[in-house]
Amino acid sequence: MIVTFYTLASTRDVNDIRYVGKTKQSIRRRLQGHICKAHEAKIANYFGTYNYNWINKEESDGYTIVIEEIESINIPDDSDLWKDYEIYWIAQFKAWGFKLTNISKGGKDNYLPHPTEETIRKRAEKIKGKPRSEETKRKISEALTGKVMNEETKEKVRRSIIELQGKPVKQYTLDGIFIREWEGGATAARELGLDKANLNACCRKKKKTCGGYRWKYSDDDSEIIDKSKFIVWCDEDNNQLGIFRYLAEAAREACVSETSIRLSMYENKVVCNYRFYRYADFIQLK
Repeated sequence: MIVTFYTLASTRDVNDIRYVGKTKQSIRRRLQGHICKAHEAKIANYFGTYNYNWINKEESDGYTIVIEEIESINIPDDSDLWKDYEIYWIAQFKAWGFKLTNISKGGKDNYLPHPTEETIRKRAEKIKGKPRSEETKRKISEALTGKVMNEETKEKVRRSIIELQGKPVKQYTLDGIFIREWEGGATAARELGLDKANLNACCRKKKKTCGGYRWKYSDDDSEIIDKSKFIVWCDEDNNQLGIFRYLAEAAREACVSETSIRLSMYENKVVCNYRFYRYADFIQLK
């Protein structure tokens, strides 16, 4: 099973992490679960859970609760390995100076004394590439000063950073025109409001597009055909008659010399009752 570890914060200060948990659901559904349970507690006048109180207070002040994935691991269904990871991440964020609303250290102890079945079912469970405030940086620096991480901890941090940021990716239009390179898939997905899983699926060639764009990893040498330099053959009224990858191909099909095609493209002239454009210029006409 896939177990995902996540953080909760508020738009009051998205860098101020207030909760660390785990889930086997999607993190969006897990967030809905947190908010619904907090609302139910408020209606029932039950204020015994720090996390519910915090969620209700932030929403009453006009802020929104946001969720971010830390890392995902694939473990056997009967394994308790997730407990060690949850304990590790809660301890790590506390060491960095965050005031968490978690009621315990995590793992098997991260439950209420007398939980209901619903609580047991829903409990629990890039920094994702988010820019940290100067105050957050100061807290982390002070917490880590003088501490030496063992090799196991270093490896966990390394893997979590890779998972949070993702590999660098390149963004293209549907026609293969390069737009920009992003430092990580998670960053691109967050900035453009896209689903990170779908974006990565495009990079792995499991999907063709995401968010109306084409994507690939920056170290992927496979070709995405860039139509920006293709040649578009039109009549005098700019009605498209054909599109060609090579100048010689356009000249042969239109029965026009390559020199005439260049003259039409670069000086915007009609030649032999035709117009020719580079694809990128033709798109701008539309």
